[in-house]
Amino acid sequence: MPKKKLAIICSRFPYPLNKGDKLRLFHQIKFLSQHFEIYLHAINEEKIKAEEQQIVQQYCKKIYLYKMDWIQRSIGLLRSFIKNEPLQIGYFYSSLIANNIEKRLKKDGVNITYCQLSRTASYGLLFKGPVIFDYQDCFSKNYERAYEQSTGIRKLFYYREWKTMLRYETEINNNFVAKTIISENDKNLLPFASEKIVVVPNGVDTLYYHPRSDLKEFDILFSGNLNYQPNIEAALLIIKELQPLLIKAQPRIKIGIAGNTKNKEILAAANENIIIKNQVADMRDIYAKTHVFIAPLFTGAGLQNKLLEAMSMGIPCVASSVCNAALKAPSDVAILAASEIPEFCRATLKLLQQPDLAKNIGEAGQEFVAKQYSWDKANEKLLQLMLQYL
Repeated sequence: MPKKKLAIICSRFPYPLNKGDKLRLFHQIKFLSQHFEIYLHAINEEKIKAEEQQIVQQYCKKIYLYKMDWIQRSIGLLRSFIKNEPLQIGYFYSSLIANNIEKRLKKDGVNITYCQLSRTASYGLLFKGPVIFDYQDCFSKNYERAYEQSTGIRKLFYYREWKTMLRYETEINNNFVAKTIISENDKNLLPFASEKIVVVPNGVDTLYYHPRSDLKEFDILFSGNLNYQPNIEAALLIIKELQPLLIKAQPRIKIGIAGNTKNKEILAAANENIIIKNQVADMRDIYAKTHVFIAPLFTGAGLQNKLLEAMSMGIPCVASSVCNAALKAPSDVAILAASEIPEFCRATLKLLQQPDLAKNIGEAGQEFVAKQYSWDKANEKLLQLMLQYL
């Protein structure tokens, strides 16, 4: 029996795995390719290398790449401003791309479509059959938290995005037959009754991210896509607020901040205590050289892959209460949770000064993610949802 045809529409090509949405989609494509012929429609801002495309191509029947240029982005942003939509919707929208996607969905005889993130909702509405939509995170809450933490013109920007995203997320709920989201916490944060939305969490490859006994280079580490605002804010909190507190207690402490970034303030912060690792090829090599991993994120939403990876490698972690609300790791057993920077300082020093406690937290964290966060288990939920509409 021939496989059904699944179209996937995304706002980034799902490789390399250097952003959370790309990691999530790559593992979903890999799993779903066992059950569907996949037609991938990927909008992109940067050139995709041939070897990167080949890695994804092995799981797809066809790949369509759509390059966004500055003219298309400018028109899209103006469109969103006029329509009072979140600006990220317009940033990824092009009528030319929409026309091409609509024609190809018909030509390929697609049976069902899967859209990732609110940026692709306009394209998903072009398909006349069933569409599964992935919110991934509750972005309105992300913007609300950013608004509360910001000042000046940035505060005005986040207020607009928060209010327009609240409305847009509600419209998505009304316009698509089925919806998914990354965590129960994000589901409960949505601005409407969300009982019919299916939680499809991320997973972690425990064979890939496994404990190693490398010599340690970092006492503590934070990592992530450092061009993403919540991660930038977390890195700057470490540099400006956490670093001075830690140095008072441990003057020679080594703090690692790792991830791709063009942020000048982060890059300029390197000193004898702070080691900046930009353009990291393999995060396992950085995790393995770390005593304690920290995630002081207070403005983002969603499930943090960085925590799953570090915990899978047996590294004891300290995370904000916001992060652990999505993760749901047992506090003081598999993770230490903190609500403010002084609390992060105390928890971090506690793990550094009590090796037995650090070992126990690390082992419990590793066991927790191995049991709770399997890619196959998560993606089976997505598959069963799709099969309901075929």
